[in-house]
Amino acid sequence: MTKNQKIFWLSFNTSFPIGFAFTTLALQDGRFEIPNDLIPVVVFSLIFAIVSFYLVKRYPNQVERLFK
Repeated sequence: MTKNQKIFWLSFNTSFPIGFAFTTLALQDGRFEIPNDLIPVVVFSLIFAIVSFYLVKRYPNQVERLFK
């Protein structure tokens, strides 16, 4: 796996489950509506995804060691 593939998979694996769970919870009533108690979870997950993507771009050698 190349470095770009590792970056893609790390960002995909952190963002896809969060997005899937958020969409499933938001569509429970049949219309897209964000519950008020879900907003901090969404904000935290977005911040986590951005920070993890930045760390992978900034320190690729350490990330490669994690995947070995």
